[in-house]
Amino acid sequence: MALKIKKLHPDAISPAYSSEGAAAFDLQSIKNYLLKPGETHTFKTGISIEIPEGYAGFIWDRSGLGAKGIHRFAGVV
Repeated sequence: MALKIKKLHPDAISPAYSSEGAAAFDLQSIKNYLLKPGETHTFKTGISIEIPEGYAGFIWDRSGLGAKGIHRFAGVV
């Protein structure tokens, strides 16, 4: 399946698999930000993705971070 991805910011990085056999793409923020314990922050990716009709995009924890108790507040795109 081909996805249409548009960069909206010059520093945007297109989603990519971080390793062979990965189940999903990694998204990256356009700016570095160090979260303090208990803090929430909105991270911008600087991209727009056209998701085909009948499909959905999901934002999930990376397994290594989830195992450390670091969780995201996101969901279905």
